[in-house]
Amino acid sequence: MSPREFRELQTAVNAGTVRSKTFRRTYDNVVVAWSQSGRFYYDGSRVWVRSTYRGYTGYHSCRVDRAIGYVVERKNCDESGSTTKRDLRAIFHSSAIPSGGLVNWDTEWHTYVNAFGRVWW
Repeated sequence: MSPREFRELQTAVNAGTVRSKTFRRTYDNVVVAWSQSGRFYYDGSRVWVRSTYRGYTGYHSCRVDRAIGYVVERKNCDESGSTTKRDLRAIFHSSAIPSGGLVNWDTEWHTYVNAFGRVWW
């Protein structure tokens, strides 16, 4: 075994077992429904979602499921953070045309995941 191969093996052993979790958040009322969901991987020292690490790649999805009387669009669905904690952000833009003028707003969600498999918002 070469020194490089030994270091790679040692890194994998020290990192621990790769585990995964899924998450799902939904907003659902009579007129609008949207969701944020995904799968992330973690090993006790690192967490990853859309990037590939140790042969695994997760996903992060943000979708509009229903909009009646409103226009609702997915504005952003991204991630940021460090190798030990990821911030999964979803932004939905909503607009309605009531009498008197245009009304619109953004709704921003943050879902956090870490290297130990914890999920919170």
